[in-house]
Amino acid sequence: MVTLAERMSHDELVRLGAWLPEKLQAAAHAGSPACEPFGADEAVLGTLEREVAEMEPVRQRLPREFDALMA
Repeated sequence: MVTLAERMSHDELVRLGAWLPEKLQAAAHAGSPACEPFGADEAVLGTLEREVAEMEPVRQRLPREFDALMA
């Protein structure tokens, strides 16, 4: 949510914030004042990079039998 908020203009964030639950509104308001728009490909790749990084500690705790699955 924060990455998305960093790429949206203030007006877009205000409109989006009206639809979000309170917990997500804080993330939307954390967006950068400098709007840096990006395409769908960049959004998906950015999300995947964060998700893969978050999976690394999980992968390290798995037994070796799971190495092929996580490669």
